[in-house]
Amino acid sequence: VLGYARVRTLLFPAFVALDTPQVRKRFFLFPFVSTVGGPDGDGWRVWPLYGDTTIRDREHTRFVGWPFYIRRDRRLADGSWEHQRIDAPWYASSESPGRRTHGYGSLGVTHTIDEHAGTEAIGSPWPFVLRERRLGEEHWFTWRLAPLYGRTDTDGFASRFYAWPLYRWRRAGRPGI
Repeated sequence: VLGYARVRTLLFPAFVALDTPQVRKRFFLFPFVSTVGGPDGDGWRVWPLYGDTTIRDREHTRFVGWPFYIRRDRRLADGSWEHQRIDAPWYASSESPGRRTHGYGSLGVTHTIDEHAGTEAIGSPWPFVLRERRLGEEHWFTWRLAPLYGRTDTDGFASRFYAWPLYRWRRAGRPGI
């Protein structure tokens, strides 16, 4: 059920148990108090006050005063690790091989460098203003001032919006539109 080998409840949300072959999760007064156990699991949480849980070789999450202080390390599909950090509302980051994202302030600046896609994106103030370009280039192929204006010109595709969602168009097939 939902990816678990066994799901049990008793007077939901008073008690919920979620089992996989290697990890057992138990929730008391779901989602506020929980434990993680089993051969690959360890930890406990009293949400939103404190939590520290580990699932061996997959992830480690810890928080204090969720969502203000969160640290999460998780294994990606390629076997590398992604490290996430939130110190709300001042700073947040997500780093993995080939991709780095940093954010400053609640509606402040975001900066992402994605080496896999070969792009750099900057938002300031995010999510209202966003621009994106290929690494090493000067020209921004995406530029948005949401919800008033936005344009994207990349790989022969072009799109625009004005006063979204009132007027929007897309065109394909001609590079350099």
